[in-house]
Amino acid sequence: MKFRIFNNEQLEEYILRWFNSAVYFSLIIALTYVLLHVFCKTPREQIKFLNTDQVDAVRTILGEHDTTLSIAQQDLVNFERVVMYLTHVLDVDDTAIVKDRIQIYSLESLPTLLSSIPFKVGSSFWLHGPMQYWEIVFWSIFGVIASIIYYGAEAIGRSEFDRNKIPGHIAKLVYAPISSLVIIFSFSLFVANGSIITTGISNAILVIAFILGFFSGRTVEFLNRLKNLVLPLGNDSVEGVPNSTSELQGSITGKIEVLDGSSPLEIEPKDIAIILQSSDDPSKITFTTNPDSNLNFEFKEIAPGHYWLMAEYVEKNTDLNKARAFRAERDLIVKDTDRVIKEDLTLKQITVAY
Repeated sequence: MKFRIFNNEQLEEYILRWFNSAVYFSLIIALTYVLLHVFCKTPREQIKFLNTDQVDAVRTILGEHDTTLSIAQQDLVNFERVVMYLTHVLDVDDTAIVKDRIQIYSLESLPTLLSSIPFKVGSSFWLHGPMQYWEIVFWSIFGVIASIIYYGAEAIGRSEFDRNKIPGHIAKLVYAPISSLVIIFSFSLFVANGSIITTGISNAILVIAFILGFFSGRTVEFLNRLKNLVLPLGNDSVEGVPNSTSELQGSITGKIEVLDGSSPLEIEPKDIAIILQSSDDPSKITFTTNPDSNLNFEFKEIAPGHYWLMAEYVEKNTDLNKARAFRAERDLIVKDTDRVIKEDLTLKQITVAY
C-alpha cells in the first residue's frame, strides 16, 4: 500500500496523486532551503540604512555637552554614546562593526552623512551578495506552492478540480521565480547620474517575492503590460506563428447608459466604475476603467476565457438613505477567434441596504 499524507477513497486517483505530490514537493523545497541555510558557508547578511528619526537621535546625542569635560573628552564620550546607540538600533552584536563604519568621519559631518552610510549586519536570510537572488527564487516558489495547494484544495472541495490545469501548475514553478527576479530587479535599479546602482534587499522583498509567486498569473499580466512601456509597438509575429497580442487576445467595448425608470440620467463618466474579472482563475488580475466623455468604454488585450463584466454608478448624496445605486452585469466568454466583443450596458436602479 502506498504511503500518502492525504487519502480519500471518494476522490479520483489522479487528484490524490496530485495533492500528495504537491505536499511532498513543498516539503522537499522547504528542507532544501533549511539545509542550505544551515550548511552553506556564505554569510547571511543584509544592508541597513538609518531612517530620519534615528539620524535625529544621533544629532541630539552629539549636541550634548558636559561643562566638566574638555572638548576632546566630550567628543570621545559622545562618540561612544553614538556607537552604543547605533549598535542597539542596528541590532548588531559587535560594536566594532559600527566603529569601523563611522570612525572615518568627523563628528561634525556625521549627522549629515549618516543616512547614506550602509551598515552590513547579520541576518537570518541572505539579503546581500549573490545568494540574495536565491532567497527571491525560493520565496517565489514558496508562494507558487501555497497558491497551488490552496486553490487546488478549494477546487477539490467544490468538486471542480480540472486535471487539464496540472501542466499549468508545473509551469508556474518555472516562470514565477524568473518573473519575480525580473520585477524585483526593476524595483532595485535606480539611475543616478547616468549610472545604474543596485541596492541591497530587505525582508520586505522576500514578502514581495512570496506574493509574486502566489499570484503568478498577475505577475505575468504585469510583465505583459510592462512591455508596452519598455518596447515600442511593432509587428512581433514570426511567419507562421500567430502574434499573441493581436491574434490570440481581443478587446471588449461598449457604451454605458444609466436609466432612471425609462429616462436616461445625465452623469459624470468618472463616477461610473466598470470592472472586468476573470471567472476562470481568481488569481488573475481584475481590470477596472471608467467610460470616456461619450460613455464608451474598452478593455484591450483580453485573453480567451470566461469573464464577469459589471458597471456601477452611485449617486452622490450626503443622506445615504436617499442615495440611489445603478448597476448592470454580464457573463462573457472570450474565444480565440474573437477580436472585438461589443457589449453595451444599461444601468438600472437596484435596492441597496445601508
